[in-house]
Amino acid sequence: MTVVEADPAPTLEVPGIPGEVIALLDRLGMRYEVVDGLVVVMPSARKPHERLVVRLGGQLEAQAPPELEVLGSNYNYYYAWPRGSFLNPDVIVARGEDADDDGIRVPPLLVVEVRSPSSERHDGITKRDIYQRSGVPSYWLVDPDEPSLTVLELDEGGRYAETARVSGAEVLRVERPFPVELRLTR
Repeated sequence: MTVVEADPAPTLEVPGIPGEVIALLDRLGMRYEVVDGLVVVMPSARKPHERLVVRLGGQLEAQAPPELEVLGSNYNYYYAWPRGSFLNPDVIVARGEDADDDGIRVPPLLVVEVRSPSSERHDGITKRDIYQRSGVPSYWLVDPDEPSLTVLELDEGGRYAETARVSGAEVLRVERPFPVELRLTR
């Protein structure tokens, strides 16, 4: 059996979670989120998942105006700071001025989640509710098995409404968070 010692000081202090737990997760290189005081360890992604994350992120990056940042899944969205709750969307689009080195503490303009069998409920229910409550204007939910992309945008009542859906090689054209045209497959 291999024993892994945790660093004495965590890289992130999360109220209610022992620093040793956070330090160990960081040292092991584990992907995790803190959702309302609970640590959610994220499993490694499957190839179809990562392929879509890279493809969508690249298309968004290529078309984004210079004042916006397109960031990946190891970038924290602190939706309840300073209480320490944060999520790691698969792709985030945010204003450059809002994006700190260690994460963003205001609602980003867009979050993209690519479903996995192990995270379908977490992405489609828990995260959707958090993004909606915290005021993230655009939320894209991607199914790599179909493949399909569903665009959800906050309506006047502050609830997500589906505004577009594409599958396969269909072209998605949206105006939010900026005018962009992209495809899930080649």
